[in-house]
Amino acid sequence: MFLNDCGHALAGRGTARRVHRSATWKKAMEGFFHGLVAAVLVVVALVDSPARSHEGHAPLPTKGVEVDIEKGVLTLSPEAQKSLGLQTAAVEARALEESALAYATLVTPWHQQYFVTSLLPGRIAALHVRTGDTVTPGQLLAEIASAELDRLQLELRTAETALRLSSRQAAHLQGLAERQAIPVRDSIEAAVLVQQNQNALRVARAKLRSLGISDAAIDASLAATSPASPLVAPIVSPIEGTVSHTDLALGKIVRVNEHLFEVNDLSRLWVKIGVLERDIFRVRAGQPVTLAFPAFPRHPVATHVTVPPVAVDPTTHLATAWADLTPAPGGPRWLPGMHGTATIITSEPTPLMTVPSSAILGTGAERYVLVEVAATSKGYEYRRQNVVLAAHDSMLAQLRPGSLYPGDRVVSVGGHVLSSFFILGSLRLSAEGIRNVGLKVAPVGTHVVEQVLAMDGLIDGPPGRAASLSSPLPGTLTRIHVDRGERVTAGQVLAEVAGLPLQDTQLAMLTASLEAGLLNDMLARLTSQGQAPDVALRRIWEAESARDAAVLRRDSARQTLLTMGMTASEVDAILRTGQTLSALPIRSPIEGVVVRFDKVLGEGVTPDDPLLEVHDLSQPLAKAFLSEADAARVPIGTPARVRLLADPTFLAEGTVVRSARLLGAEDRTLVVWIEFPNPAGRPLPRNLLARISATLSASEATLAVPLSAVVQEQTRHYVFVQKEGGLLERRPVDVGRADDRFIEVRRGLELGEQIAIQGTAELQTTYASVR
Repeated sequence: MFLNDCGHALAGRGTARRVHRSATWKKAMEGFFHGLVAAVLVVVALVDSPARSHEGHAPLPTKGVEVDIEKGVLTLSPEAQKSLGLQTAAVEARALEESALAYATLVTPWHQQYFVTSLLPGRIAALHVRTGDTVTPGQLLAEIASAELDRLQLELRTAETALRLSSRQAAHLQGLAERQAIPVRDSIEAAVLVQQNQNALRVARAKLRSLGISDAAIDASLAATSPASPLVAPIVSPIEGTVSHTDLALGKIVRVNEHLFEVNDLSRLWVKIGVLERDIFRVRAGQPVTLAFPAFPRHPVATHVTVPPVAVDPTTHLATAWADLTPAPGGPRWLPGMHGTATIITSEPTPLMTVPSSAILGTGAERYVLVEVAATSKGYEYRRQNVVLAAHDSMLAQLRPGSLYPGDRVVSVGGHVLSSFFILGSLRLSAEGIRNVGLKVAPVGTHVVEQVLAMDGLIDGPPGRAASLSSPLPGTLTRIHVDRGERVTAGQVLAEVAGLPLQDTQLAMLTASLEAGLLNDMLARLTSQGQAPDVALRRIWEAESARDAAVLRRDSARQTLLTMGMTASEVDAILRTGQTLSALPIRSPIEGVVVRFDKVLGEGVTPDDPLLEVHDLSQPLAKAFLSEADAARVPIGTPARVRLLADPTFLAEGTVVRSARLLGAEDRTLVVWIEFPNPAGRPLPRNLLARISATLSASEATLAVPLSAVVQEQTRHYVFVQKEGGLLERRPVDVGRADDRFIEVRRGLELGEQIAIQGTAELQTTYASVR
C-alpha cells in the first residue's frame, strides 16, 4: 500500500516523473523501499518498541510521503509528519565561538609587588606595621640600628669637626701670609685642606642619603653635642599597598638585602595563561577571555588578552599569554596565587547562519539541512539545502554564507529518518561539498622523490639574538621599566639596581675628581710664586705626583662605571654636578621583545642572577637533533625543510649552516642548525617543536603525487581521479618510494590525469557512504 501510494504521488509531481521513469527504475525503487521498510521494522523489533525508531521517533510511515529526488523536495501528510515527530528550529545569525582552554594563575603586576629589604646589616630597633596593614609610599615600616651606620655617623661628625678646625686655621694662616709673617705656601696648603674636608663632609652626607637617611636627620646628628642618639636606618614602603608578609621581631638581626616585608598593590592583577603549543598561533591580543576560579565558582570573569605568547617554556612547552583583572568594589577578593582556567575565544566575531547541530544531515563532504518550505493543515513540504560548515560543536553549527537566511526553519529533530531518501548515488560533489572538504584538484605530473632523513627539532635563534640581562654588581632591584612582551631597542633602560658598591664607586670617582681639581689649583698657585725662596721645588713635585694619582683614580672609577653599564654622558653629569645616581641602569644589548622577568622589585640580586630575557625573533633558526648513527649523513650545506607542530601549514626551505661537532654525553645526539627564510612573516617563538627533513640524495623525476593525494585502506592505496562532469572515481594504485612531500606511483595513473590532492580523507568517508 505504501509503495502504491508513493508511486501515485510521485507520478503526479512533475514531467520528470511522468515521462522519464522506466520500468527498471520502478523495480529498483520498489526494491529500495521494500528494503528500507524492512530495515526500519527490524530496528523497531530490536528496540522492542513498535511505536519508536531512529532518534526515538516512529518508523517511516506506510503512506503520506512524496519524494522528488531530482528537486530535493519531500512532502509529508500531517499524519506522516506527526508519526515521525519532526521538530523544526529557526535559523539565526550569530557568532559561534571557537575557543582554546588553558590554565590561569593570578599574579601581582611587576610594578605593584615589592620586597622591602635593608641595605645595611643590623638589628630591628622599631616596628611600625603588621601583616595586613595598608601602607602608602614613603610610610615608615621599621627602623634598623647598625654598627655600619654608627661608623658612617662617626665619619660624618669627624669630617664636620675637621672642617671646622681647618677653616679656623686657614683663616688665621691667610692673615699671617698677608702680613708676610709666614710663607705663602702654608696659606695655600691650609686652604686646600679646607676644601678637602668640605669634600669629605659632602661624601659622608651622600653615603647616609644613599641609605635613606634624610637631610634633616643628618643635620640633627651634626647639631647634637654627643652621639647619645645614634642614627637608625629607616625602612619605608616604596609603593601603596598591603603588607602581605613580614616575620620580624624587635631585636632580630637582619642581613643585607634580607627580605623584611612584602608589599602588594592588589588594585589590579595580571592573569598568567599557560597556552598549549598547538594554540599559540590562534591566540592574539584583544581576544575575549572568560576566567573561572574554584575559589569563586559563581563569579566568572570576562577580560581579554593583553599580551599574546612570545616565548615557549623549554620544559613544559607551554607559552604564556597575559590578561588583566581589575577587582570590582564589593566583588570577590581576588588574590595572587589563585589558580583556575581561561577560555580564550579564538574565532572571529562574525555573525553567520547558525542552526542546531542535530539539523546537519549527511556524512563526509555532502552536508545538508531540510528547510521547511510549507506547513499547512493539508501537508508539510521540506527542501534539501546543501550547506558549508564553518564551525560546529555538540549543540550548534555555523554555516558559510549560502541559501539560508534568518527566520528560515530547518528540521532539528527527526531529520535523520528522512535523510535515507537522499543517499548519494555517485561520488559527484556539489559546490557546497567541495567547499566542505576544501577539495583541490591538480594534474598528475613528474616529481623528484628524494631520500630524506626525518629529525626532531625546535625553533632557535642565531648567536647574539638572545640576551639574558644581569646586574654587574650586587644590590637591590629598585625599578622595572618594561611590560610583558614589550618590544625594546638596543641600549634601552629596562631596569635599575641600587647598592652600596655602586655608591662607593661613584663617590670614589667624585672624591678623586675633587682632589685632582684641588691639587691642580694648588699647583697653579704654587707655580705662580715663581722661584721664590719660600717655595721649595720638592713641594711642586709632590703636588704634581698627588694630582696625577688622583686623576688616575678618577679615570679608573669612571671606566668602572662605564663597564657597569652607565653611559659617558651619565658619568660626566655626575662629575659636573656632584650628584650620584641612586641606581644603576640595566640596558638591553639587543633589539627584541621581553620574554621573561623572574624577579621581584626590592629583591636582592647578585651578578649571576638573571633579571630579564630579551629575544630577537626576526631571524629564526631551526635546531635539529641527529642520532649518533646518522651524525655523519647530514654535513654543512645539506638542504632541509622545516615544519611546525603548532602549524601544520607551515613549510620552510632551508640549509644546514652549523653543527655542534660534538655528541651529547647523555643523549648521544649531534645538534645541527638550519637557516631558513620565514615564509609566514610572523615572529616564531623559540623552543617551538619542529619536524625537519634533510635531503640526503635525489633521483631522476618520476611519476609521483603529493602525499596528501593518497589514502590507505589496510594494505591498499587509493587516489581519487576526477572525470568529466566532476565525477570522482576512487582508483587503486601501486606506490613506491616516498619522501616528506611526494610518493611515487608505479601503476594506476597516467600523466596529466586530474586527481584530488586536498580533502582526500573526507572523500574517503563520503565514498564509504556512497558505496
